Amino acid sequence: MSALKIGFVGLGAMGGRLASRLVEAGDLTVYDASDVVLERFRGRAALGSSVADAGRDADVVGVCVRT
Repeated sequence: MSALKIGFVGLGAMGGRLASRLVEAGDLTVYDASDVVLERFRGRAALGSSVADAGRDADVVGVCVRT
């Protein structure tokens, strides 16, 4: 069975902690509008260059953004 493909958008105070828990759960691709925040995941997840990248081919996508 192949690894679960997970996308996650929004890596701020709450989303960053949630996404950190998903690093070991499957093949994780993350995206955030802030390059500084996105860089925190370099080497732990694939870094998307857009929201579409995070969701492309994902089995499940989490979103944690402001309204």
